[in-house]
Amino acid sequence: MPNTEQDIVINTPIQTIYDIVCDYEKYPEFLPEIKRASLLQRQENIAYVEFELELIMRITYILAITETPYEGIRWELSESRHLKSNVGGWYLTKVDEQKAKANYDISVELKGLVPKSVMQRLTEKTLPLTLKRFKDRAEKLYGESSP
Repeated sequence: MPNTEQDIVINTPIQTIYDIVCDYEKYPEFLPEIKRASLLQRQENIAYVEFELELIMRITYILAITETPYEGIRWELSESRHLKSNVGGWYLTKVDEQKAKANYDISVELKGLVPKSVMQRLTEKTLPLTLKRFKDRAEKLYGESSP
């Protein structure tokens, strides 16, 4: 799959967004296609997280995620039976004290033959929805914690 990239402005401080992006085990609470997310280990600023995802089929994979506090994360595939590659990241930019821009990019390649139209449909439909779900989660949690 070619690289897909999109950004969104989220009405919360950058710290709130970063904390949600790095709370991998809570992803299934607001991303229904993620059935399970388990933090396997953390070494300095690298988290190894196993995800179980269901889109067209159930896929399990482990990502090595490099975390840069309040700037973003970058990941690459560590292990998978179904994926050939999975590279991507979140880049966070402060707009002001109460707002930040989140840029998300991803490139995924499945093992075996998958029609290009299927991969395009997945990314064109899934990526905007994923960003909206992170935005909704951040704004809801920030709203609940604000005085």
